[in-house]
Amino acid sequence: MKKRPLASIGLLLVLLFYLAVTMQGLPSRAEYESPGDRVCASGRVYQKELRPQAGEMVQVLYLKDLSEESPPGKAAVCYLKNGQAEPEMGSWVKVEGVYKNFERASNPGQFDTYSFYLISGISYRLNQAVILEKTTKYNKVREGIYCFRRFLSRKLSAYLPPKESALMKTILLGEKGELDPELKELYQRNGIAHLLAISGLHVSMLGMGIYRILCKCGVPMKISAGGACVLLVLYGVMTGFSVSALRAILMFLLHMLAVMAERTYDLLTALSVAAVSLLVGQPLYLKHSGFLFSFGCVLGIAVLTPALTEGKRDLLPGNKILTKGIKGGLSAFSMGVATLPVYLWYYYQFPVWSVLLNLMVIPLMSYLMAAGILLLILSIVCPLAIWPLVSLIRGIFKIYELGCGVNETLPFHLVNFGKPQGWQLLFYLLILLLVVGLKKKLTLPVKWMFTCLGILLLVYRPGGKLTVTFLDVGQGDGIFIETPQGSHFLIDGGSSSVGNVGKYRLLPFLRFQGVQSLDAVFVTHPDTDHCNGVQEILEQDTGSGITVKCL
Repeated sequence: MKKRPLASIGLLLVLLFYLAVTMQGLPSRAEYESPGDRVCASGRVYQKELRPQAGEMVQVLYLKDLSEESPPGKAAVCYLKNGQAEPEMGSWVKVEGVYKNFERASNPGQFDTYSFYLISGISYRLNQAVILEKTTKYNKVREGIYCFRRFLSRKLSAYLPPKESALMKTILLGEKGELDPELKELYQRNGIAHLLAISGLHVSMLGMGIYRILCKCGVPMKISAGGACVLLVLYGVMTGFSVSALRAILMFLLHMLAVMAERTYDLLTALSVAAVSLLVGQPLYLKHSGFLFSFGCVLGIAVLTPALTEGKRDLLPGNKILTKGIKGGLSAFSMGVATLPVYLWYYYQFPVWSVLLNLMVIPLMSYLMAAGILLLILSIVCPLAIWPLVSLIRGIFKIYELGCGVNETLPFHLVNFGKPQGWQLLFYLLILLLVVGLKKKLTLPVKWMFTCLGILLLVYRPGGKLTVTFLDVGQGDGIFIETPQGSHFLIDGGSSSVGNVGKYRLLPFLRFQGVQSLDAVFVTHPDTDHCNGVQEILEQDTGSGITVKCL
């Protein structure tokens, strides 16, 4: 790090941000006095999208710069009632809707909706909202970009089947409203859900693709770099600037800036500058899984891969294809090692064979994106020429599904390790730092031995005491018992007030506890508030990674 002073300063600032966020904790939720009542809020539209609700697509507005007459908060999300005229981006609107606070997690492992929206700066939600007032003044550039996005979305719907169209809209345009939930869960279970987010993979392919095309067309290098930057920023505006996309776009801008200034581009310095830039705007990104995954993957490739292959640049002399394949496997392994703590901290389970599956998935992604972009261009200039591209897109998605299907037939394809303890995370990170810091002094077998030791330490589940946990399932019952010998039992599991209680309350808690199987489930009587969650667990036996031995 002596040769990278800016990267060292960035790392120090990130640590200071982490200490500040940890010591301060999450701010308490501001309770509005009339949750459930119809209230008015007014603000500026900064984002809008279509999202599914109760089986139909609903227009959703995101408002910021809220007025003093609005319920307290920085921003609000409004689900419009059907039939409402769609306001333009940047316009000032006044809406009336049913006020709703975001739910806090009441069980270990449960998704904390409040924290998720807090990091995004959104304070509350309005349902069944109607627009009372709207200004005629709006942001014409932002509205034009949004209309162009809808135009491209209609083109994909016109030329692709519904399933493939929804996937391409998610991958290229960031539109997730039409995505099949079962297909999304299939990708998540198999560790390839990163394909469905506008991430570094998408940005690097698109940005570098634009830059190289402009250079090959004879455009001067500096102008090509500047043009690629402008187009990529506009793409980020169109797709909504997710955390991973922001990281990738910032790093790409720094790369192109180095090209224009005729300076050397350093990946670790760019990574640290991007991290600090994002954290200045929102320090709570340090508690955001997407932020940690995005930066963890880059660190895995840039830092861990060289450490685990030190002195072995030519792995198989004379066989470039196998050498490239092995290097790709090592990069995938390094990304998995770097992001394993994030997986376990937020999702409590890990798709073991996802490292191998991604070796097939990621290379095909470049062809998929190229085919999707070319399809959109030809749908405008020459629609008759798109059908080979349609077949290619459908074929790649079919390969993805087949790969996931094969992956799920393998033993231990989804293992619930549970949430690691703080000391496990600390020792795991120290071991990785040791491997990276002493990469030139340790032999390759020793470095691999330390890495594997760190993984075993992280997934180790220490024996516990007899514990009985009464879960919050709303109106209903759910009791979990764990014995010192490692047996797990569930007594009842249902609710008459919480929808999908098995999916959203019971299964997340069981994964958090590292439960791979329930030795027995006892149902005291067949009322809904005692057994509907148990039914969900039985129906999701394969997808959840949890088996039930006895009912």
